Amino acid sequence: MRRRRDPTAAQDEALAAVDRVLTVARGAGLVRPDLAPLELVLAVGLVTRPLPEPVTREVPDLVPRLVDIPLAGMRP
Repeated sequence: MRRRRDPTAAQDEALAAVDRVLTVARGAGLVRPDLAPLELVLAVGLVTRPLPEPVTREVPDLVPRLVDIPLAGMRP
């Protein structure tokens, strides 16, 4: 029987990996110095979820805008 991993430990490891990527990106001047790993993960999660059909019907250009807003905010 496989032993289950502690979800909190797995989340901590994932955020640490994202932080390593952000450290390199900060050093290259690609992202804001104050962008936290959790903020990046949550932003990606928000823009990759499917929107309800009534929303996409009423605001067809919403997804590109929701992608542009966090990207603009992440830049230094």
